[in-house]
Amino acid sequence: LILSGSSALIEDNGGKYTSKLVKDGTTHLIAKEASGDKFEYAKLWKNVYVVDIKWVEECIRRKAWVSEVDYFILSKRTNDRKQ
Repeated sequence: LILSGSSALIEDNGGKYTSKLVKDGTTHLIAKEASGDKFEYAKLWKNVYVVDIKWVEECIRRKAWVSEVDYFILSKRTNDRKQ
């Protein structure tokens, strides 16, 4: 999948999508890599999971929430980039 099609994919499966990053409203940022303005804000705020699109795909495949741990680009708990 490509990120540009993610909004329909997420909403068609019960999630909420917005293109805006909101400090006290965004829970997850779907990103290709650990870079860009949104990534830097998510890193600074420490309250947003930054994950690969594969996390969304796996949640849909299982029809359930899946732990973000294996899909982190940035963990909000440790604020570390995935190696």
